[in-house]
Amino acid sequence: MKTKTILFLTILSAVLFFVPSFCNAESITANDDASLRSAITGEGTSVVITLEDDIDLDAPIEFTDKTVTINGNGHTISTSKQLEDASWPKVGNATLLTAGSDTGKLILNNVNLKNAPKYGAQAYNGGTLVLNNVNVTGCGYGGIITNAGIIEVQNLTLGKNGADDNVGIEIAKSQSLGADKEPKLIMNGTLNSSQMENVVYLAVNDNLTTFDVENSETTTDKILVSGNTVVVTDPQNNVKFVSNENFKEGLKFEGDEFVPNITVSVRIMYKTVDTQIMSNSTISMDQLNALINLEELGYGDYTLDGFYLDADFKESFNFETPLTEDTVIYAKLAPKAEKDETPKTGVESYLGLAFAILGTAILSIVVLKNKEF
Repeated sequence: MKTKTILFLTILSAVLFFVPSFCNAESITANDDASLRSAITGEGTSVVITLEDDIDLDAPIEFTDKTVTINGNGHTISTSKQLEDASWPKVGNATLLTAGSDTGKLILNNVNLKNAPKYGAQAYNGGTLVLNNVNVTGCGYGGIITNAGIIEVQNLTLGKNGADDNVGIEIAKSQSLGADKEPKLIMNGTLNSSQMENVVYLAVNDNLTTFDVENSETTTDKILVSGNTVVVTDPQNNVKFVSNENFKEGLKFEGDEFVPNITVSVRIMYKTVDTQIMSNSTISMDQLNALINLEELGYGDYTLDGFYLDADFKESFNFETPLTEDTVIYAKLAPKAEKDETPKTGVESYLGLAFAILGTAILSIVVLKNKEF
């Protein structure tokens, strides 16, 4: 009993110790510039803000010392001001929302960012920006920017951003920032865009020396290094977006390398079925069997009888060998065994008749015996 009491008191102490940190995030509603600005810039190291209406900002909002979560409920944060207005600086930060240091983190959930003079949101100087179900469009310089900060994409959709050429997510580092800060982009979900050009844009910047890309274990799309570019791929390793090339001398891309797909073509008599796999990987017999539907191809009277590297079916395909280039595989077919639908005759028919007569005789004997009794 004493042991149980001590255990209970230990657990209670731990709970009481952690309760203050759990309760640190204050929940506040906002429906205009003043209430949103007050919630973000107020006291506390963590704040959760729920939008009750679209918000038109009078000036940029930047913070450096807390975690701010904005639950947008589908509302829009934008501004009707432009760089010509005194409240929006032509030089410096003219982004709607900025997390501006190692201790600054901005989490955006289900919110739209629109019509910023420069960018919709920014991770700056070590700050972190998390984008979950966020739409960004109509911003003057680009949709989102990591300026030596960290961006985590969970679910981001980009429209047209940039006054001339499209700029989706810009990767940059201001010359005023120290060597200990570098931009980083993490894929932890999906990235979609109505534009194809510069969905990820590598800024031409003298202070940009390293750009890191990272993929979570459960991400749907991936961000990968491909020479002087980075690419975004879908779950089948197909390329969705390719960044611009950056040939700056000494610039390093840190992250997983992109391995392109190759095409595997399966020839079945006079028809061909194609599929794609990642280069330097194998394809299994089960994959090929699932790929080929003989009924749909018009070969329903046949079955698959092996896979070969030649049309004469002399060299068997080795399923354990990784494929490094486009490959043609030949499927051998064999006719299905015909069902014997011929009526039974001869001995089989006579045996059947004999058994029928014998059964009738036995039944008759039993009936007669019963009458005698």
